[in-house]
Amino acid sequence: MADKTKAEILLELAELKQKFNSLNSKFKKITDERMLAKETNVKSGGMLLDIVSSIPDYIASVNTDTMKYEFVNEAYLKSFGMPREKVIGVHVKEVIGEKNYQFALKYIDEVKSGKSTSYENTFNMASGKRWIPVITS
Repeated sequence: MADKTKAEILLELAELKQKFNSLNSKFKKITDERMLAKETNVKSGGMLLDIVSSIPDYIASVNTDTMKYEFVNEAYLKSFGMPREKVIGVHVKEVIGEKNYQFALKYIDEVKSGKSTSYENTFNMASGKRWIPVITS
């Protein structure tokens, strides 16, 4: 496999940025819907959960005190090649790996202080290494 040219790398980065912006927009929409449901105290009977579960982008909810997964959608499970019971209630480090966890710690601290943040990193997925944007709130 030949080395990529600078132009090819820049094109890939531009495409990744575009995908990141799209994912960020979808995530904000989902977050807004979730907040609206909480604010209006609407019991959706699992409808919002069904919607979020079916979104093709990776979605996970982690308890910031325990750093354990509380929710992941199907796309997230498939991406890591793990069944739900091997993820829910498990510490993030066990799923994303020590290196990615250490990289994410500064962003995790921002979330714990009430800030939304985002970053990109390479993750070992079931299909191989992938560059993934991470959006937190």
